Amino acid sequence: MQDRIVRTLLIAATLGSIGEGMLGPMLSIFTQKIGGSPLDIAASWSVYLIVTGLFMVVVGYYTDRIEAPEWLLVLGYLLNALCTFGYIWVESPAHLLLVQAGLGIANALATPTWDVLFSRNTPNEQSGALWGAA
Repeated sequence: MQDRIVRTLLIAATLGSIGEGMLGPMLSIFTQKIGGSPLDIAASWSVYLIVTGLFMVVVGYYTDRIEAPEWLLVLGYLLNALCTFGYIWVESPAHLLLVQAGLGIANALATPTWDVLFSRNTPNEQSGALWGAA
């Protein structure tokens, strides 16, 4: 059971990283197309990081107290997908800030929950190797 959970978590994280890696570099091009500047790129990234940081502390605290944190992980991944599709409707730098805030919340939901689930299901004798794979 643990092997399947760890494998599923690693596959999900890998797919998420591939998506971020493919879309992230295009943010500057996208921002220019909606009339944004390098300052707007920096602002949108700052909003993402601040929202992620603030919410991650709250979600991390909460994941320790609930029985089934899997739902927070699913909610985080779902919100990430929805916000990523939200780029389609972005027409101004202000819209971009909203999408980035949504992505920050999604990351804050998924990351500590993923870590909790991964930690709970990683056998001690494989801990280093599995965390290295992660």
